[in-house]
Amino acid sequence: MKSRALLFFLLIFCFNKINSQLLERFEVPFYVNSVKIKDALAGGLNNPQFSEGDLNFDGQKEIFIFDRTGNVVLIYEYDPIKTEYKLNFQLKNSFPVLRDFATLVDFNKDGVMDIFASSNSTQGPSGIEVYQGVRNGNQTDFFLRRFNQSYNIIYYPLGNQFVNLIVNYLDLATYDDIDHDGDIDILSFSPDGVTVEWYKNISKERGWSLDSLSFIRQDVCYGKFIESGLTPEIILSASASNCAKLKNETNETRHSGSTLLSLDLDGNNLQDLLIGDLSSDNIVAVYNHGNALNAWMTKQDVTWNTKDTKANLFTFNAAFKSDINKDGLEDIIICPNQRSVSENINQIWYYENIGTKLEPSFELNKKDLFVGEMLDFGSTSNPVFVDYNQDGLVDLLIGTEGIIDQTHKQVPSLILFKNTGTSTQPQYTLIDSNYLNFRKYITGSLPPSSFAPSFGDMDNDGDLDMLVGEYYGSFFYCENIAGSGKEFQFKEAIYEYQNLNVGLYSTPFIVDLDRDGLLDIVTGSRTMNNNSNFELCGAFIFFKNQGTKTNPLFNADATKLPNTNCLGNAKLVGEGSKVFSSPIILDFNGKYKFLSGSIYGETYIWKDVENNIYSNFTKENGNYGQMKEGANTHFTLADINADGILDMCIANQRGGFSFFKTTIKTNGEYVDIKNSHLDESLKIFPNPALEILNIQSTLPIEKISILDQTGKIILTNKTLGTFETSVDIKNISSGIYFINILSKNSSITRKFVKK
Repeated sequence: MKSRALLFFLLIFCFNKINSQLLERFEVPFYVNSVKIKDALAGGLNNPQFSEGDLNFDGQKEIFIFDRTGNVVLIYEYDPIKTEYKLNFQLKNSFPVLRDFATLVDFNKDGVMDIFASSNSTQGPSGIEVYQGVRNGNQTDFFLRRFNQSYNIIYYPLGNQFVNLIVNYLDLATYDDIDHDGDIDILSFSPDGVTVEWYKNISKERGWSLDSLSFIRQDVCYGKFIESGLTPEIILSASASNCAKLKNETNETRHSGSTLLSLDLDGNNLQDLLIGDLSSDNIVAVYNHGNALNAWMTKQDVTWNTKDTKANLFTFNAAFKSDINKDGLEDIIICPNQRSVSENINQIWYYENIGTKLEPSFELNKKDLFVGEMLDFGSTSNPVFVDYNQDGLVDLLIGTEGIIDQTHKQVPSLILFKNTGTSTQPQYTLIDSNYLNFRKYITGSLPPSSFAPSFGDMDNDGDLDMLVGEYYGSFFYCENIAGSGKEFQFKEAIYEYQNLNVGLYSTPFIVDLDRDGLLDIVTGSRTMNNNSNFELCGAFIFFKNQGTKTNPLFNADATKLPNTNCLGNAKLVGEGSKVFSSPIILDFNGKYKFLSGSIYGETYIWKDVENNIYSNFTKENGNYGQMKEGANTHFTLADINADGILDMCIANQRGGFSFFKTTIKTNGEYVDIKNSHLDESLKIFPNPALEILNIQSTLPIEKISILDQTGKIILTNKTLGTFETSVDIKNISSGIYFINILSKNSSITRKFVKK
């Protein structure tokens, strides 16, 4: 019965995957001030975390960026011929779901990168989960490392039991060979945030394999220093043997929120630290003058880097190390670590190491590493395709939550890109970064922001009017008085239009949903809605137009019929009640499809809409496209290159956006777009398999290994260089496995299911 249930699940999974295949990115040129933006459609960065490693086995280390805003991965690969970086979007497809923090670490020194990541939002406890890397041809696949404990996270012995190594999801630990014995140790602030604790990897000492991941808590006051009170002040110890003490222990309180980076700052072959703190705009450096087994911090730079330019970013910063310029020396990157309130432009400070390994010296090279080559408008963008000048080409209007700079003020706006290409070859040029001067509305103690524009002919005069959602859940209404076929010309916006309000983050779409000839308003918001029984009933609100074609009228009570706050009983998976819904409704030959972005970035599709406004839409897809563009996605659809297939602009919480080719024709039919990244060099079938697994390879097969999800080899077969063979798996238990095919020049890994 168990294997039948598993098979049923996998068949459903495979069906959904076919209908949710990865969409192909659509690289459309964008220009600002006549300059083409290199990585315009990368999606932006807010709170990135940097590490590096060779992920595609080309001999060059890639830059791995994990942005805790949106929990999204970006990977830059280095071109040694052009001496420049380029984005590799295909490499990121093999990464698992990561939350809060993630760092590349080759903990077992096998030449394949692994991941140390937060377990707080994936498993529950605040700790570290490990994804072990497996080579799959020219890319790295990852599987969750299993531990013989309650959770699959790192533990250490304490007394007569094992406890998890706690790392708060807001903090950043550092992973390094602290004692220079050849294995990876961990430094993390203690749960009370006062001292740094050293978790020593004892694999070498015990003569175990580096795969063992065995740690002990070696030192509860690493470096003998402490952080003090509600300030980032570091108190150093006068003794290499004793931990420093608080100045006034009875009155001192602590906060959670610190970041660590271990590296040798002064060339004495001892690990120093760069420390960020929740209450500071700076980075503090502490210098180690003890020894490899007993660190003792005797000097500090309270505003690193006093030799050059001090790191000064609002707020709660983190330091990372990577060899950005490929000169063999570790450079330093400083970024803000705090989501939603930190600076979100010019916030990736790259300090180049212009010294040597023995005498490092760091100089600020730029403040916008990588992000300066993107279109990034701070945070949470909301796009809509519209022909604003009525020239027959599809333009793009972006509403934003806004930039946060060193003044700490958030500045949202509407940003207009004109299509300056052709009907078949679009290109976009920035025309107005403050369209209709919407910034003038951000006054008072609670100014509106997070503008979300939509268009429809609300007054039936032949031109498109604009309805704009905003952070506090109300709407701006802008009447277009240009007339049919003319460039848009709007009257002054009316705020709190007809007293409509949906709580927070209104995201409207204008459509005649009930097909009575009047344009209605369908809107998303930040949260799910409850019915009269206080049960979650849906993520969308329907405001029915109860006026006329020329004078729309809406009742502000979303729960009073013919309105409904349970539209189609369409629900989204969320973070508690938070879902950040954003509806799009397409009319295909008299039948609507209902789509929405979401808090975790999935794109939902429903059908059977018109006759089910007060009952149930039919969910068609819960993760269309599998685009992995981050959190709080909002998108817009149009055929911008006249090929009969809808194109998508999808924006995200990081303030940027990307373009994709969909698989939806303009008539609503689906097409199959081939994914060029799929490796056809190895085929295994049937999958799921019961007794025999057949293998076909374009390379001669030398060895076959089957591994379980922990990476343990449970079966090995050697062959004679054939291209086709089979493996008897009838004695293997039901479950999910990896099969590794080794040839003379390559190794390929695939997942399969044993029924």
